[in-house]
Amino acid sequence: SLATLVPASDSRDDVSLQGREPEDIAGRAVIVAESVDSHGVKSAIDFPAAEYPAAAKHFSQKRKELGLSLEQIVERIGSGGQEKNLRRLLLFEKDGYIGPRLIRKLYYALPEVPELATLIQSQIEDERESRRLVKEESARKSRARIALLFKYMDVIRSQRNRILRNPGLAYAASSETFTSFAYVAGSGPLGLGHLCLIWERNIMATFCPECEGKMLLLYAGGSILTGNHRLHSLCEDCGHSMLWEKRELAGFARSIYLPICEVREEVQDLCDGSRKDAMPLNAALRTLTEDCPVSIPADTSDLEEPGEDLDGFDFGGGMTINGKRIILE
Repeated sequence: SLATLVPASDSRDDVSLQGREPEDIAGRAVIVAESVDSHGVKSAIDFPAAEYPAAAKHFSQKRKELGLSLEQIVERIGSGGQEKNLRRLLLFEKDGYIGPRLIRKLYYALPEVPELATLIQSQIEDERESRRLVKEESARKSRARIALLFKYMDVIRSQRNRILRNPGLAYAASSETFTSFAYVAGSGPLGLGHLCLIWERNIMATFCPECEGKMLLLYAGGSILTGNHRLHSLCEDCGHSMLWEKRELAGFARSIYLPICEVREEVQDLCDGSRKDAMPLNAALRTLTEDCPVSIPADTSDLEEPGEDLDGFDFGGGMTINGKRIILE
């Protein structure tokens, strides 16, 4: 856990305790960060400044039940900055936005409402759990997409020429197969046509740590300025996938960026199309299983599903200027 319950009396550095009798706060608890300052005193309530609508609604309801105005609460808080505290309380009631300092002040100024911190902590934990579930689901879908590519890898490679003549097949891509280069053109999805040429030419192919087979490139990203880059590879033998990072100041453009740009140009020339012509990946693979020169997987029911919708998917690349993503293509 990121937070711990300790007695409020442990927070002796709080100026809002001045003039208060010790028994007024005895036994009460506040949530504090697990850190200790130079005096050995644990730090103040450590919530991120954010919107806490449930706590704001509870605060507004309790304040009205107690017959307190916001101005009266500000007077209870004291310690100067009354106009600023009033603006912050108005914002808290209106939008639920509040920071850790004001939460702490309210905790001591409103002993009648000690549960504010608990409500906020509860929301933080709920959001943390929600993010964990979303992350797990995203990882599960990612594994399924990579497994699909591995399952039909032989089907894809056996029909290289057919794919490169058909823009719908050549540009059919997964959200796992793309490039993301900073500052320069060349970012975007890698379709089946791109993958055929990248795998054929062993662009950034490496050895699998699991079976010592060959790992083929799915994703490449990085910067030609620093040479730092990240790659995602898939083993053609055992299906093991790995995301790895390499740091070097030279060789990025020669070994990764330029070869992939050449592949993009070649695919465009061969199939005379663009990513707008792309078929959904599942539909493309289903087409490739028809009249396939190699044996296809016994179970192709996974291709009956709709598959991914890549419309609006952010494949990265470009640069960020004043918080706005600029894609250079």
